[in-house]
Amino acid sequence: MTRRLAATVALAAGLVVTAAIPAAAAPRRIDVHEGPGALSDALGRARAGDVIRVHRGRYREAVTITKRVTVKAVGPGRVVVDGRCRTGIVVDVEADGVTLRGFTVRGADEGFGTVPIEVDLSSVSGAVARRMVFRDTCEAEYGINVFGTGSVVVGRSVAHGFSDAGIYIGGIATGPVTVVRNHAYGSVRGIIVEDSAPGTVTVLDNRVDGNGTGFFLHGSDSVLLQGNIVAGNQEYGIHVDATSDANSLFENLVSGSGVFDVLDEGAGNCWNGTTYGTASPDPPPTC
Repeated sequence: MTRRLAATVALAAGLVVTAAIPAAAAPRRIDVHEGPGALSDALGRARAGDVIRVHRGRYREAVTITKRVTVKAVGPGRVVVDGRCRTGIVVDVEADGVTLRGFTVRGADEGFGTVPIEVDLSSVSGAVARRMVFRDTCEAEYGINVFGTGSVVVGRSVAHGFSDAGIYIGGIATGPVTVVRNHAYGSVRGIIVEDSAPGTVTVLDNRVDGNGTGFFLHGSDSVLLQGNIVAGNQEYGIHVDATSDANSLFENLVSGSGVFDVLDEGAGNCWNGTTYGTASPDPPPTC
């Protein structure tokens, strides 16, 4: 075989091998309209990377998300996913890299073998929830539960009326978890950060009002709370308990709390630039 012929055969073989490798499927847009099981059906048909566009209506179902997809409200009118008090978790996110955007979730209830939660983000490596509304219409404990995750953003969302917390952040070992520009009101606690490793949680520019306690930090060190407006909570505006140390609480505006605007029971917490009316200790420590 000549040198030219050998090269031609080799090139042809290479082309055959290349042609045998299938191209990755392009992401699709899946439009969903109100109907029985419509959202669950769309999630079942979706592939990783798809965008599920949910049009206005009330989707009377609980869903589990097991693929990396974006689920977002589109068009005019409100989108509501409603568990109708028939489920413990209304939107259960079990895949990494899911994005939720622009719709209301309600209808989680007790009695289904789990803590009742509107949106559950547990043990995922990453997720985003933006412009969401979490509303308790049954007996839910949490609006959104971010537990044991990697990188998660909860932003520009509203949480109202929960028996524990509107936004719960817990068990974060790596993160980072960012809670930014949300409105949490009318719950026993607006936002909880609990049992999380140092430097894994940042809470920025939220409005937290009309709760029992606005912010509650437990078992968490080196959390950054900055630029939050905390007003009219029945007990404490910001409560840092004795298990939470070296937290940075900068430039928050805290007012109108029933007991103390600021209660700091930890060690080495820093309250630079925070404005408050009443505090224990008074004044809280700066650094």
